[in-house]
Amino acid sequence: MTQKEKKLSKTEKKLQKKERAREFHLTKEVAKIKKGLINPQVANLSHIPDYDEDSNSNLLFSFVHYNRNQCELGNINNKEACKLIEKLQQINNTTIEKIPNYKLERDSINRSGKYKGLYTNLSKDIDIREIKFAKEGRIFYHRIRKYIYLVAIKIKHI
Repeated sequence: MTQKEKKLSKTEKKLQKKERAREFHLTKEVAKIKKGLINPQVANLSHIPDYDEDSNSNLLFSFVHYNRNQCELGNINNKEACKLIEKLQQINNTTIEKIPNYKLERDSINRSGKYKGLYTNLSKDIDIREIKFAKEGRIFYHRIRKYIYLVAIKIKHI
């Protein structure tokens, strides 16, 4: 056996050893998940900046969960657009502690029927709510702390 073949063989052995270690690690992680334990790296919401404890800071918008397929902004008229902008400004100028005053937290939206599409690509623990901005217009969102995650904007109520 040549020196090059020995090195290749050692390299192959190292790769096999790494692969077995990775399989062992994955098996342990799957077992934890089945037991209901979630790896902190998986549970980490990295797209949410550090939590600002100040309840006087304004709500912020995020489009991470925005669903273009469910949105009807292309059909909005000027009057509805003005009402939508006013409502978005009101939300953005609201603090966590003032949410009850503005009645922004409305009923949850079901995961079935005409609302089912709003939940596309969202985890099962997300609870979508709606805000009325015009006679029939609705903003669909969910909130985590001070972050308002816009899901869709509908011109006609579903």
